[in-house]
Amino acid sequence: MILSRKVIYTLVLLLFTFYLYTFTVDFNNFRNFLNNQYVKFKGFVFLLENTEYRKMKSLNEELIRNLAQKYGLNLKEINYREGKYVIFLRETDGRVLVLFISDLEQNGVLESLEAVDNTGKGKFDTKITLRPF
Repeated sequence: MILSRKVIYTLVLLLFTFYLYTFTVDFNNFRNFLNNQYVKFKGFVFLLENTEYRKMKSLNEELIRNLAQKYGLNLKEINYREGKYVIFLRETDGRVLVLFISDLEQNGVLESLEAVDNTGKGKFDTKITLRPF
């Protein structure tokens, strides 16, 4: 069975049309992907350019004492062991403790926290282990 030229041309035209359609769909999907990635990149650059840089204070005993004094904490003891600061507090209010820990975490990494309320009044005896960045 020999196909005529019209049938062959029609099949070739249909095949070409199919490939052209799939190429344009794939091209549009790729173009949309690139546009989305570009928008994400521009958003990242915008956030990066508008970020306020703050100078980090180095974590030391003086900074810890100043923060404890700022919040009016009863600082029992500060020890420096194996590159970590161990802070002992007495009868600390829970709300003030949260603010104190938040400020400490801006200057170091909180390793552990032990808070025990022996009074039943929300006053905690606290042990905080903190290391510099």
